[in-house]
Amino acid sequence: YERYFAAVLPLVFLIGPATVALAVPLFGQVPRLKAIWWPVTVALLVGCVVAIGSALLIAWVFGGTEQTLISLAPKSSTMPIATSLSSHFGGLVPLAAAAVALTGISATVLSGPVLRWVLGPLDDAVHGFALGLSAHAIGTARAVQISETAGAFAAMAMSLNGLLTALLMPLVTAGIAAYR
Repeated sequence: YERYFAAVLPLVFLIGPATVALAVPLFGQVPRLKAIWWPVTVALLVGCVVAIGSALLIAWVFGGTEQTLISLAPKSSTMPIATSLSSHFGGLVPLAAAAVALTGISATVLSGPVLRWVLGPLDDAVHGFALGLSAHAIGTARAVQISETAGAFAAMAMSLNGLLTALLMPLVTAGIAAYR
């Protein structure tokens, strides 16, 4: 992991400007966002809790250690957030990084077909939000290819999910410690 991080350090530097660039299309969506803020908030809360809870449940069922559970819990947040949280709370950073990558790739590939199967034709805002929430940066990159609206909602979902995951991790780790 140390060699990987050293190799991608220039890319980490570019995350700031890229985040600002993703925020520009979201500004154009403010009127629509004001109209749908409640469903967006509920989807964010449910999506974040399900993402963390499903990782914990699967790892627990297969006998994962406390360290494994902590490493996998932030898998649906972006790589910098997940690895920082994993490191801070005593998880394995390489495992967290692998879980984030696997989550991003699989959610990006599966989200479109699954959502269309469940919901039918997708609104770009819904598709983008789902990609950003479940597939973080990889999903956001895909959403930008779909449309500006999808990219804007994906960027918002990715950012808010990262923030909410960071806020929930102290509760998650306390729960893991109390259960074990």
